[in-house]
Amino acid sequence: MKAISLSTRGQLYNPHAASYERLRIEVALNYGWSLEPTSAAYTTFRPLAAQVAIFKRNYSQTPTGNEYRLWNGQKWYRKHGAPITAVPGTSTHGRGDTVDFGNLGGFNGTRFKQLAQVAGFHGWSNTEGRSVNEPWHWTHDAKTDQSAKARGWYHVNRPGQKRTQSYNSKGGKARMRSWRFNVFISGTIRWNGRLWGVTNYGNLYAMNHLTKGKAPKFKAGWYHTSSPTNGWDKALKKVLHKRKPGFNIYATSVEVRGNGKTYLVTRYGTRYRAHELTKGKSKKP
Repeated sequence: MKAISLSTRGQLYNPHAASYERLRIEVALNYGWSLEPTSAAYTTFRPLAAQVAIFKRNYSQTPTGNEYRLWNGQKWYRKHGAPITAVPGTSTHGRGDTVDFGNLGGFNGTRFKQLAQVAGFHGWSNTEGRSVNEPWHWTHDAKTDQSAKARGWYHVNRPGQKRTQSYNSKGGKARMRSWRFNVFISGTIRWNGRLWGVTNYGNLYAMNHLTKGKAPKFKAGWYHTSSPTNGWDKALKKVLHKRKPGFNIYATSVEVRGNGKTYLVTRYGTRYRAHELTKGKSKKP
């Protein structure tokens, strides 16, 4: 398995890396600060060789009066002023699922408390860190990650308006997506009291505007106008027909235009806005 580089610094294995990115977006959008590792020096994924070096830096085989740990059948004593360090091969950093987050301000810090409010939804916990008095030490458990349950393909299906606005990871508007647009959601975050799907590129979609699964492939067939509707030319500049409610149209193809709207196309090339049509012929009075 290959460790994945994070958008900030350091590395984690997946699915832990993907979960970190979603958690980071949720923290930034809701609280306005950036969740980042304390440094790039193995405070995320830590190879065994690095753990050995850190352990030897903090522990010695010479008795110091402090507690000791057993490593390779020998006693290693913690040096004065050195932090508690996991025995090589036992650190969660070696599993690639743990991050030491910076600038949380201790267990009573505002940022620590804000992180604690949202981290559990994403499967992150400070339980191990608290046991060794480390507020910065957080570990991800994929089994408890609620945000990953929505992972999969979806398509835009917004009743009435049909389109949806996507947003970037900073909360700014990205692109307007049309009816039937397919999008892969890696997981969800919570923002402004709503649940948002996050793509692998960090774009956000309101989950209540999406339907599970890719949009069914378009099949030619009959539709009818559900409201007064215009039929447009190919350039969408000239109205060719003005149709009353109940007019039947046979569509042979579908297309999404640069304006973000979806059109059904007849065999004669006339374009009708998809959200103004209903599947099937209209019922006779």
